Amino acid sequence: MLTDFGAEHSFAAGGARLREHCGFSLNAPAVRMVTLAHAGRAGQVLAKVYQKSFRILPAKGARALVAEANGTMVCTVDPNRARAGKRPRQWKEMRLLAARAQGAAQAT
Repeated sequence: MLTDFGAEHSFAAGGARLREHCGFSLNAPAVRMVTLAHAGRAGQVLAKVYQKSFRILPAKGARALVAEANGTMVCTVDPNRARAGKRPRQWKEMRLLAARAQGAAQAT
């Protein structure tokens, strides 16, 4: 909880939010130290995950897959355009697909 508060707001505000939610507070340097230590550990875990290829398929797959697709339209704005006046918008389709082996409990 402390690392969430430290990441969402300033470290001083994170200490104040800790008092609001838990009944005690920490000073800004303590919130900073804990938040940055947690971020460092999270970065190490992500670095290990990112080293592995996510495109490698198993040597032998399932005989049958069950899949479901869902789509929606998302409004996008060109980030390089000035904020003054009306900004041109585009609608782009976003699709989400979940697939699992037939009979499996979770999607992969």
